[in-house]
Order: sequence, then structure tokens, then C-alpha cells
Amino acid sequence: MSTVRRATPDPIERALAGAAARYAGLHPRFRWYARLKYRMDPCYRAVARLVGEGSFTVDLGTGLGMLPVLLGELGGRRRALGVEWDKEKVRCGLHAARGMPGVEVAEGDLHAFPLPPCDVVTLVDVLHYEDADRQRALLARCRAALKPGGRLLIREGDAARPGGARITRLVEAWATRAGWNRGRGSASGRSRRSRPLSSRSASE
Repeated sequence: MSTVRRATPDPIERALAGAAARYAGLHPRFRWYARLKYRMDPCYRAVARLVGEGSFTVDLGTGLGMLPVLLGELGGRRRALGVEWDKEKVRCGLHAARGMPGVEVAEGDLHAFPLPPCDVVTLVDVLHYEDADRQRALLARCRAALKPGGRLLIREGDAARPGGARITRLVEAWATRAGWNRGRGSASGRSRRSRPLSSRSASE
């Protein structure tokens, strides 16, 4: 007699589905944005694989709090704090994080918000909003907050990849015009022009 073996669900895929469901009840533009981002953006899967159990992550420019919520769904005593200046996005993140121990979404300017000691800092599509001086200052703040052996995870468009940086800039320009992005990190809401990664370096 043959035995039928059922595939074990991928814990990250299960966490992604659970996280997306937490945005139910919000305005459709937020609910569908979260669902599509979780499904189509590989960043969430990549970060989830790199953040170990028992770690504390600070996500700067968290938007709807999608990364902290995902890490909370992943479990394993992972804790996460998302920092976002946009009040409406913070409200959405708080809605999604309800009842999740160790997951917090806070309103604040990522250049001034007191960063607690942490194991991981994430900057997802954030740095290109800033000029070189503010980038350096922000990276220094992140480094100071990391515990020994901590990780700084950055996702930005790659100008060396055909079409990559151009597509990112077009999407960001559309999002800004539509009122979705009003410039990250600054309480003034000023949008900043994106600069290709090839024109920036850690020593700039």
C-alpha cells in the first residue's frame, strides 16, 4: 500500500499569507497594495530568511508596517519595530499589528527617532530619497544602534541592472504624484530626487 506524503508548507509563505490577511478591513488601496507587495516583491522573502529567531529588527521608513508584521507572523520570538512619519500609513500598520506581541509601529522621523539597540536594521527603498550627507548621517545612526554582530539590510534599485533603476524611479514618481509617497523620513514631506546607486558609495 502506497503512502501519500503531503508537502510541508513553507513557513515563510504561510507567514506572508497570514500577514496579508491582517490588512483586511482597511481601505481597498491599502489592502490590495499589501496583498500585491507580499506576493510580488521578493524583498520580504529575502529579509525573512536573513532575520533569525529571537532577534529584534528596526525597520526604518516602514510604510504600512509590512515587514514588522511579516516577522511577527513568522514567529520564533522575533520582535520588530517599524518607524514611519506618515500618520495614515502608521494607522494601517497599527491595524495590521493588533494582537501581535513584540511588533510595534511608531510614528517618527527616521532621522530623529531614538533607535533602540537591535540585531537588525532594515532600509527598504529609503536611501534614494536622501542626499549624500543625510545618507551618511542615517547610516551612522543605524550602525550605532546595532548590537555586536548585528546586520544592516538595505534594498535599493541597481543602476547597473538594465531598466532596474529607471523602473524604480518611474514607480516612485507615480507614487509621489498619486499621494502615496510624499517623501520618506522627513516630517516636512519633501520629496527628494532619486540618484542612481552608481553615483553613491559608503565613503561619499
